This record gives sequence, structure tokens and C-alpha cells, in this order.
Amino acid sequence: MLNAIKVSGRNKNGLGIGVFNAITEKTVASIKNTKYTLNDNDEKIDSTITYRERVTEPFANYNIIVLDQQFNQNSSVTFITTNVLREGHFRDANATALLVDLTDKTNTYNISAQGKMSHLNLVGDNSTGFDSSLQLRKVSGTYQYGLEGRIRDDKYNVNDLGFATRNNYKNLEANFRYQTFEPRGLLNSFNIRLQGELNWRHSNNDYTGNNIEVSVNARTKSLMWIGGNIEASLGEQRDYFEPRDQENDRFYSFNNYTSARIYFFTNSNKAFSTSGNFRYGTVFDNNFNFKEYQIRFGPEFRFNDKFTLEYDISYGRELGFRGYVTRLDNDEIIFAERDQKTVENTISGIYNFDPLNTLRLSFRNYWSTATNKENLYTLEQDGSQSLDAGHTITNLDLNPNRNFNIWNLDLSYEWQFAPGSQLVALYRNQLFNSSSESRDSFSQSLSDLFDQDIQHTFSIKMVYFLDYNSLKSVFQKNNAENSLP
Repeated sequence: MLNAIKVSGRNKNGLGIGVFNAITEKTVASIKNTKYTLNDNDEKIDSTITYRERVTEPFANYNIIVLDQQFNQNSSVTFITTNVLREGHFRDANATALLVDLTDKTNTYNISAQGKMSHLNLVGDNSTGFDSSLQLRKVSGTYQYGLEGRIRDDKYNVNDLGFATRNNYKNLEANFRYQTFEPRGLLNSFNIRLQGELNWRHSNNDYTGNNIEVSVNARTKSLMWIGGNIEASLGEQRDYFEPRDQENDRFYSFNNYTSARIYFFTNSNKAFSTSGNFRYGTVFDNNFNFKEYQIRFGPEFRFNDKFTLEYDISYGRELGFRGYVTRLDNDEIIFAERDQKTVENTISGIYNFDPLNTLRLSFRNYWSTATNKENLYTLEQDGSQSLDAGHTITNLDLNPNRNFNIWNLDLSYEWQFAPGSQLVALYRNQLFNSSSESRDSFSQSLSDLFDQDIQHTFSIKMVYFLDYNSLKSVFQKNNAENSLP
């Protein structure tokens, strides 16, 4: 990034204005190509190394404009546009949205609507997509409920200056919530929420599945949160994303997924507090032997008013999960059944020297392995999976097992030298390793990770807040002084 600027504020009539602009430098990757010379026994006896350069990101300008008008206390209309312009023969992008949020004066009922459009100027082609939603809700009282519908077409894409993982869907959701606001018995508060959702594919109106969820949570008089939820997807569920062939409307199907979770958070006002949860899921389908579970535990220590340290560990398993492996020359889509294991450790700490000076630590180690079974499935046209073709990992010469390990450590010092203004010094290091040794232990994987080249980053950022009202008063004072005889 070469530079960035943001200007924002709101006038006395409730109009908020925000403008952001950033310019990034051209990025060029150097690609190494090694060509070997072989002898009569196909042994490597010599090599020639060549390099070529490729522009991975050209000189680019990123721009965001936001206009937000508030009225009637709790209502607003918002216009947003984002724009990315790239130098040369690269794609440009624009996304525009109009958001309406209306709440009555008693703050009881709410209507919100969104209309969004994306436009890509591609090399030799253009693409325009849309996303829209409408939500009707009762937002206050012991009993609350709502209805929401959303449509996103298969061309909607805002990932040049935004984030969207999926498109091409239609959803209809209804929800109901009961909650208490006054202490009753052992509880300070209690609520129960019921939610149901129906899903379709936008391009062909194909029904893709449903989701039903019941969740309960409560807060005790000792300020401890406890709760849980049960969710289910009943009947056939169709996944159009896992086969990675949306152009031909290929999908992967399964039946009757169900999961349950329980969790707790103890009183965070105490010197020692902790939280945890346990989750279990499975499918009721004679063609699958799938189950998953995850357990997480996170203690927090507040040593004094200045120093707090938190540790979090989670362990999860997915057994019998089926997913995409490859696509053959005859367009057969191959799935594998795999067992996945994930362990994540995080440590975060904060030390406040005083209200204006803070030291922060953030550490994360994420390790995940996926071990595939030898016999492979062929994806059928009806979404089912079959072993009849006799494909195996060996006869297809595949190695789909993965061992993924990543380490991130951030250490930052923050100094608030003026109201709303900060100077931040950040040190970051990162290690990354990915291999096919999925049966390695955690210690073996960690040892391989430490053998990789470590990446170090050091940066300094300054944010200075300019108060328009203060500047205005200074200019008015100077004008008054200059006008004196």
C-alpha cells in the first residue's frame, strides 16, 4: 500500500458522509523454472534454472463512498459504492448498495430492505450481478418474531473490495424468540429462539435443503451464561458447491444432518473466568457413516487491573466426511471419504501501562489433517456417490492426504497521543507448512513447521483524528482577530 485516506463525519441534520481512498503498488512475482537433464537411466545429471516475472497485482486505486441519512430516531437510508480501478489489462470492479432500515417511533416494529449490484469489467467481457433482501420484524417485548427473504444471483461478486463466499441462492427464513427481562428464581435472564429456513438455487429454482434450529441461553444471578442449541436439516440436502461444477448443475447430496451444542461462560468480572463448549453432529443416512465432534476450553486470567491473559484450545474430529478430490478427463467427479482432525491453540494478552499506552500479544497455532480412505467414490448425476467404478487412490496415482500447520504471532504497542489518534508499532512473524503427511503426530508436524523459513514483518501506523468543529472554531477565531481594527 502506498497511501490511504479516510474522511468521515455526520452533520446536524443526521447525514453521515464517509470517503475512503487507497492506492497500492504494482506487485511482481518471480517464477522459478528448473529443467533437468537425464541420463539413460532417467537419473538427474544436470539442471538449468530460469526465471520469469509476472504481474500478480497492478497499480490500483480503491475507493469507498458512504452516505447515511438518519431520521425518525431509529431509521436510516444508506447508499454505498465501492470501486476498484487497476492499471492495464486487468479487471475493474464496482459494487453499489442501497439499504433502508425503518423502525416505528415506539421501537416495536422494523422493516429493512437491501438492494445490491456488482459489476465487473473483465478482459473481453463484463459481468453484472445482484443481491436483495427484505426483512419484517417485531423487535421489542417478551415475544419477538420475524420473516426474511433473500435472493442472490450467480453473477454477484464483491470480492475485489469486500467478501462473499457464495452466490446463486434464494432463502426464506422465519424466527420466533421468547425472552425475559426481569430476574426470576436463579436466573437474571432467559431466552429461547426458534428458527426455520428453506433454501433454493436461484438459477434453476432447485430446492437445496432446509435448516431448523432451537437455541436456549440463560444468565444466572452469579453472572454465568449457560446455553445450547439443537439444529437439523431434514430430508435430502443438495450441495452445489462441493462438486466444483456449477456450470453443469452438478450437486452432492446427503440426508438428515443433526447437531447439538452446549456452552458456558463464567463471570468475566472475576480475576479468573473461563468458557467452553461441546458440539456433536451426525447424519441419519444409511449410505453414510459420518459423525463430528468438537470440544473447546478457554480460561482467562486477570492478574491485576493492567494485565490480562487468555488461553483458548479446541479439538475437533470429522469422521466419514465425503468431499471433492479430483476430476478425470472423462468428466467423472471423484469424491473421497476422509477423517479430519483439527487442533487450534490461541493466546492473547494485554498490558495497559496507563490509559494511553498499551502492549498487546496475539498468538495462534492452527493444525489440521485430512486422511483419505483408499477406495474412491464417483459422483452420480442424482447427487449420490458410488464405489462401482472401482477407482482407488493408488490406481489414479493421487496423494490427497493433507497436513496443514500455521503459526502467527503479533506483538503491538499502541500509544494514544491525542483524542482519537494513535501510533501503533507492530511486529509479526508467521510460519506455514502444508504436506501430505496426514498421519504425523502433532509434535512431528510442529517440528516440520519450525524447519520452514519464518516471515518477519514490522510496521508503524499513525492515525490522527481531525475534529472539524475544533478546526472550525480556530478558523473563526483567526478571522475575528484579523478583522479587528
